[in-house]
Amino acid sequence: ECVEEMRDKLVERKTLCCARLDKLNKHFSYVLPKGAFYVMAKYLFSEASSEDIAIRLLKEAKVITIPGGAFGKGGEGHLRISFGGEPGVINEAFDRIEKWLGKTLEKTV
Repeated sequence: ECVEEMRDKLVERKTLCCARLDKLNKHFSYVLPKGAFYVMAKYLFSEASSEDIAIRLLKEAKVITIPGGAFGKGGEGHLRISFGGEPGVINEAFDRIEKWLGKTLEKTV
């Protein structure tokens, strides 16, 4: 019973995370995850390394992501984003990412 409840919550959180990424489709692309509790999102707004982008997001937006490059060459240019947290935390993280993107992309125009 508790496993079904946990699975259902993760499915809801995955749906939320992907919906928020869909809203940012000019900045990220991804393949719908079929397992686990994270999505590997390819960022489209920069040529910087995934480590650099993850560090900037942590320092400037206060959002933790894992650099895709940590998972090998194929992961470079991606960020691993967890959807294991509560929906409110997921929404707050994406709100911060959106705000950060607005500020960051303003500077490059």
